[in-house]
Amino acid sequence: MKTWRSALGTVLTAVLCAAVLTGCGLFGDDNVASEKPPQITVGANGKVENSIRSVTSEQGGYRITVDVIELKRYDKVLRLVFAVTPQSKGSTDPLASDFLSVDALGDDVAGVYLIDSANLRMYPVLKTNGGGCVCSDGVSDFTLDQPTALFADYPLPPESVESMTVVLSDLGPLPGVKVSS
Repeated sequence: MKTWRSALGTVLTAVLCAAVLTGCGLFGDDNVASEKPPQITVGANGKVENSIRSVTSEQGGYRITVDVIELKRYDKVLRLVFAVTPQSKGSTDPLASDFLSVDALGDDVAGVYLIDSANLRMYPVLKTNGGGCVCSDGVSDFTLDQPTALFADYPLPPESVESMTVVLSDLGPLPGVKVSS
């Protein structure tokens, strides 16, 4: 004799199997950030094209430019795509990969965070269940005079948020970055 629990289990199993077999997303639509690496376009002058905001700062033996390509809403995340271009100001070594990390010897960009100043809220980079960042990870040292495309995903802010401040660890804040849909 079947109990209501076994009948419920059978129904749930059938629904899940049907969803998987039809390719249906169980947790929202398919408008999610893709897993492919971010793409940037570099002009003939060696500069990143289609940048919506940028900041340049001198740090140690480098002149570092960060170009924001997009800050875009997806189904459940906000994705920042940006490029880092270090130039030599005396140093011949590449810029260390921990430049934008929260860890001293990190190889990610988890140190880049967002601020919603209208709602007084800070958004750190999303973390995986294992504690890693949902961002460019395994970053090698930044080659001089060559832009490197990077990304970081954040919790989705309210729909009313139209722009945010991008905070880059040693370079400081970059206010007024427009959020696109």
